[in-house]
This record gives sequence, structure tokens and C-alpha cells, in this order.
Amino acid sequence: MIKSLISIVKKYRRRGRGYGSRSGGHTIGKGQKGQKSRGKGKPKIAHEGGKIPIHRKIPKARGRGFKPVRIYTQISLVSLANALEKNDLKVKVVNPAVLQKLGFKKSKDGYRIFGNAEVKNKFLLSGVKYTKGVKDSLGLKK
Repeated sequence: MIKSLISIVKKYRRRGRGYGSRSGGHTIGKGQKGQKSRGKGKPKIAHEGGKIPIHRKIPKARGRGFKPVRIYTQISLVSLANALEKNDLKVKVVNPAVLQKLGFKKSKDGYRIFGNAEVKNKFLLSGVKYTKGVKDSLGLKK
């Protein structure tokens, strides 16, 4: 077991101690001249060779932070009313759980109902955003 481990681990080699040390002599495997061959000779990560780096071109986000953009799943009032009729659901309150049960796409940010149409069975909306036209159509008070 120990012999197999010894063959896996590479032997440490001292570099830069002459040609007799089996490690490339004075250039120690770094090539000839140039910035990368010198001590601590790495260029900075964002250095682009004299060109203005990308992190200086992009404007900084100042202020108190950006509000995340909410992307609501849009549902028309007509399609909602048709889905309720088609599934024979007599609900008084429409919320995100009911919308998912009706087969509307699951929404990360929420739902927004828009449009104005004559609806036979009136219902309340909770947990969803809606427009003024929907409010007038359903006779909601806000």
C-alpha cells in the first residue's frame, strides 16, 4: 500500500539552483526574457495590454442598489373566465394556487391579470396584480 502511494506523489524539485539540480538551470523552465520570466512577474488579472480594461468601461452601479425587475405572468381576463367555465370551477376567490390548478404557467414573480370583458360569474382576486379594466369588469374595490 505504501509503495503504491510513493509512486503517486511527485518528488519536490528545488528550482533555480543551477544546471546540476535537474530543473532547467538559470531559467528554471520559464523561458528567456520577459515579464512572466521575472520574479513576481505575473500581469494583473484585468490587464489587457494597455487597452482600457472592461471593468473601467462599464459604469458603476451607484446609489442604494437596483430594484430587481419583476416579470409577471400575464393572463387576460377573457382566458381566465373561459378556463373557469371550461373546468366548471365555481370559485369565489382566484389566487395563484387556483391559477396553477387551471393550467396557467407557474410564475416566480407573480401573476398580472389584464383586459376588460363581461364576466358571468364574478369572483374576487387575491395575491395577484390586476389592471383598472379588470377592476371595473369585476366590480372590485381597492
